[in-house]
Amino acid sequence: AFCKVIGFTKEFLIDNHYTLVNSEDMDKETYKELWETIKKDKVWRGEIKSRNKEGEYFWLQSSIYPIFNEEKEKIGYRAIQANITNTKKVAQLLKESQLLEEKNRDSLKLVDKNIIVSMTDVNGKITYASEASSLVCGYSQEELIGKSHSIIRHEDMSDELFDDMWESITLNRTWHGEIKNKAKDGSFYWVDATIYPTFDENGEKTGYTAIRVNITDKKKIEDLLITDGLTGVYNRRHFKETLPKSINIAKRNNTYFSFLAIDIDYFKDYNDAYGHQMGDNALIQVAHALQNSLLRASDICFRLGGEEFALFFETSEREKAYQFADKIRRTIQELHIEHKNSKIDKYLTISLGLVTISSKESISAEELYKEADAYLYKAKESGRNRVESNIT
Repeated sequence: AFCKVIGFTKEFLIDNHYTLVNSEDMDKETYKELWETIKKDKVWRGEIKSRNKEGEYFWLQSSIYPIFNEEKEKIGYRAIQANITNTKKVAQLLKESQLLEEKNRDSLKLVDKNIIVSMTDVNGKITYASEASSLVCGYSQEELIGKSHSIIRHEDMSDELFDDMWESITLNRTWHGEIKNKAKDGSFYWVDATIYPTFDENGEKTGYTAIRVNITDKKKIEDLLITDGLTGVYNRRHFKETLPKSINIAKRNNTYFSFLAIDIDYFKDYNDAYGHQMGDNALIQVAHALQNSLLRASDICFRLGGEEFALFFETSEREKAYQFADKIRRTIQELHIEHKNSKIDKYLTISLGLVTISSKESISAEELYKEADAYLYKAKESGRNRVESNIT
């Protein structure tokens, strides 16, 4: 698909530098920010203007991140990109025409059928929704008019994202980001959204225009790369990226943040007794039980490898974190997964290391991981099937 967009063959591209398709119009600061981000092993997301073999320009919505080998050595970078050239052209058209010029009627009919566009008044009430917008969300245009976009808001999206969006557009700046929406039938879809203020001929702000491109397939591919293939929960790579962000979110929420390190007790003995297929089934059951135990949208479950899992979660009080961790311990035991080779119980059990910090405490993600791992080790040394923590 990349070769088709840029006009070069795979054979020609291999071993060539990416600057081959760079556009001279791109701000050097964008590339500087891109490289600074991925060199720190973080994901960079943004729009890149590029040039194809014929010298024509196109725009890509890009997600670029580092890739590692089994020894955890960085071996390169991967880019997942969506072609947003038409969306960029439409955005320019709408800004110039304000959807009013008679000479653009034919173009706007094309926009209505093919581009996800909506307009609101200054209070966020929808005044226009394109036919394409209606099709993707499942609501008729009549059902959307007069409503706010909260009608399609997905519960997975944080308040912080929408706060940032409103802060930008109320200050007459353009906001750009990725949003997960909920369709009328309950399914979800992802859009790459560009939202900007609109003005009348006197310079008075009349509302806001949103242009979106459906990136659901792109997000599904990204999810595959951050999801553990066996259990369906997030993997170690996403764990590393998410931990610092989750700590900061808890600080903004003024809640207690907890890191819970989890290990299945005597799992090697379990595999020896029942075989690896049964072992995989046990891992899946444990992962699902952990996932179903989460209470907040910001709570996250990871499989770090083998029989090792981790949870991030928030609580309003420090003591509730320990109670929640111990409830998880009991939940796994109550799955009643037979473990005849266990030295402590007839059923599969887990050991847990818990570290809970307040919003005022300062600790790095690496230090938090090491401390939780130390408490997990203590739980194993103290008899297993127990929680050890920094909560006294």
